[in-house]
Order: sequence, then structure tokens, then C-alpha cells
Amino acid sequence: MKIGILISGSGSNMIKLIESCQNDKNASINIVISNNPGAKGIDFAKSKNIKTKIINHKEFSQREDFDSQVNNILIENKIDFLCNAGFMRIHGKKFVKKWFNKHLN
Repeated sequence: MKIGILISGSGSNMIKLIESCQNDKNASINIVISNNPGAKGIDFAKSKNIKTKIINHKEFSQREDFDSQVNNILIENKIDFLCNAGFMRIHGKKFVKKWFNKHLN
């Protein structure tokens, strides 16, 4: 299973998910996305050779546009399951519907 993680800060929850997946051959963290360009967790993910992406929510006037960009990156990376790990944004209804039963907060 290819897992994507959304973070906004230090990534303490993300770190535990990464550590857990290092010992599991059935799941891998394939991308970490942050809405915050200053998120410290991005550095940790990079140190573990995990692909990262910053999508600054402040660059979008509509929540749906931000959600759409996140969704596109997840699809491009063939993500099967999504984890919010200290992600400090509320997803819109369309995004939640697209990731229904494939999304954990």
C-alpha cells in the first residue's frame, strides 16, 4: 500500500508512521505533503529519502482549489491511503468524498 501523509508542523505523528512502515513490507510512505513551507517535518521526511511537496494554502483563494492541487499530487503519486498527521487544514466535502474510506485523521 502506498501511503501519503499530510502535515503542517513538526511531523511528530508522521515520524511514528514512517517508523512503523519501515518495519512493514506491506506499506510504504511515498510522499509527505505540507501546507506550511516552514514545516519542520519536511526535513525529517527528506532525511528518510521520502518524496516531499509543499503546497502553500495561502496561495489559493478557494479551499477547493487547494484541495484539488493536493488531490492531483496524491493521484500523480499513485497513493492508496492518506493520513492526516497534524495537518491543520479542514478538507472540503469534495476532497473528503474522493478519499472516503482511504483517509485517516
